[in-house]
Amino acid sequence: MAGTGHGCYHALPNDPRRHPVKRYLIPALILLCVSGLLAWGDRILGHVLDHQLPPLLTRELGLPVRIGPIDANILSLTARTPRLVMGEPDAPAVLAQDVMVSLDWTDLLRFEIRLIDASAGDLSLQLSNWPSNDDPWPTEYLFLDPWLPKRIDLEKGRYLDDSGKAYPVQAARWQRQDGGASLVWRDGNIQLAVVLDSLNGLLEMQAIALDLTINKPEEEESTIALTSRFSPRDGGGYDLDLTLDAPGANARILTGNQQAWQLPDKSETSVRTLQIDRLTKLAATYREEPPGTGDTRVISADLPELLLPEHTGTVTIDNLWFKDELGKDTAFEFSAGTSGVRVTNLTSEGPQGI
Repeated sequence: MAGTGHGCYHALPNDPRRHPVKRYLIPALILLCVSGLLAWGDRILGHVLDHQLPPLLTRELGLPVRIGPIDANILSLTARTPRLVMGEPDAPAVLAQDVMVSLDWTDLLRFEIRLIDASAGDLSLQLSNWPSNDDPWPTEYLFLDPWLPKRIDLEKGRYLDDSGKAYPVQAARWQRQDGGASLVWRDGNIQLAVVLDSLNGLLEMQAIALDLTINKPEEEESTIALTSRFSPRDGGGYDLDLTLDAPGANARILTGNQQAWQLPDKSETSVRTLQIDRLTKLAATYREEPPGTGDTRVISADLPELLLPEHTGTVTIDNLWFKDELGKDTAFEFSAGTSGVRVTNLTSEGPQGI
């Protein structure tokens, strides 16, 4: 019995009130562990990430990865680093500064690592520096899915082509949405937006739809919309269905290649309406010119060397407007390659005829 009818109390052997020190020791130990985790957890986590994350990414991505000192926060599951380099130091494929990524406790409790948010102050991409080998291209890229965050914010960046020419990007945001993804960014005063219908379809190299919109908000009739439908062929290759809608032009292009990872080699282009005056105005809207130079800068500029891929195609134009003249049922064939472009079998019906 724990007590008697006379009000006396006899403590049970395991009753904590029989051992008052134990009563306070266990909570104190828990509090001490939590305090130690809060005080040293960030430093321990940062130290672990410094040593474990670069070799992990190197192994997963197949190129050297170097990361600056990592500042981690264990409560918010965020990590920051001043510098991230993928590739050789003197010729990196990816160079990022002021990088921040975040994880989610829910994923960690399932023993999964999935990036939730990511941001960078500056990013340079030159994919031509990505190392290549003789191994066949992967048939799917689902292994990249955990490394593609739900959101990515980029203050500024640039894409560099094989020659090193830079294409600037500002205020970019990537976001997963409804099974797909969207990407918006600015190039000067030009706004661009891409919407992908299926991210898994892209990673699995299956059929996808991609919509691109370009415009200058302060300019009327500046919106260019391009819709593309990509479908892989059985046994290799692909088909690409493109629809263009812009001031002065409405066109559909059917193209593709019998081999994967090759540029289109044949095409059929159907144009409902082509208005030369409106297209000229549209081109002037997007051409940056110093005030007062007019077209002199374009005329006096040296033409770049064109290295065209091998390609053959047909073009049909239902209505071709040039000022007040209308040409009907214009059609021609063309071929392109290292020697240039050749146009053949040109026919058209109009006021003057051909």
